[in-house]
Amino acid sequence: MIVPMPPASLNFAEAFEIGDRFWALGKVLQDDPKHTKPPHRVLTFRYSIRAMLARILIVDREYRSLNQTGQGTSTEDTMRTQKDRNHWNMVWESYAGVLFFAMDSSIECFTHALNAMGYLLKPADFIDITNDNKLKQVSLANLLDPPKPNANKPAFATCQNLFPKICRHWSFHRGLISQIIEYHDASKHRHSVVIGHTPGFHFLKPDPKQAMDKAAFKVGMTQTVVAPDYNLTVQTLTTDYQAFMIGWLRTAREEVETIFNLPFQKLPIDT
Repeated sequence: MIVPMPPASLNFAEAFEIGDRFWALGKVLQDDPKHTKPPHRVLTFRYSIRAMLARILIVDREYRSLNQTGQGTSTEDTMRTQKDRNHWNMVWESYAGVLFFAMDSSIECFTHALNAMGYLLKPADFIDITNDNKLKQVSLANLLDPPKPNANKPAFATCQNLFPKICRHWSFHRGLISQIIEYHDASKHRHSVVIGHTPGFHFLKPDPKQAMDKAAFKVGMTQTVVAPDYNLTVQTLTTDYQAFMIGWLRTAREEVETIFNLPFQKLPIDT
């Protein structure tokens, strides 16, 4: 099967534009007297948005560099010895580690922003943003994943009711998000996840946390490597992330505009 060549760069312009509007929204809501709020609530929201945008910027920059020859992409004449291959595997892995961190973190940061918005409207039902210990409870699992039996997750039901479209978009893409989290976790705590490369593709270990004695191997002319799934690459997951993240932010913008009756295009960005 022929796998289509992924794009050499990704376009996050819409994500940055929506992020700027969310930044502006924080100040507008802070100044609105009809919302009861703790001091500096705007910073809790805005710093989450800023961190999310910073992580997206990392993905944008590192993905482009990953696909540039001599940066994250090697050529056959630079892969002739085992020392060369070791060097390039290290380079590929450095990109994968940064990309999976940034993708995972951007999703978590927006979840913190979502909780801050929810807390403004229903402080009794969302996680308290004024309490250091309670803030540790803000997570994807506590706001967006269905609770396990007997689990106490008061923010989940309210989040589903207040932000139904945002939550539905999350749930629809839960499989992709789980993959990103798994690869981030494996690359952060365990071992390398990139197992091979051809121009345009950096192949990933199919099951990032599987024990090596259970992995399938492919015997080549110069080395034996973990057998790749040619549809599972750093490029494919990052491209899918870009589509998910822009769609999530677009959905969030539309839903939040309706909730607060504030068209984003009218929000003053320079405040």
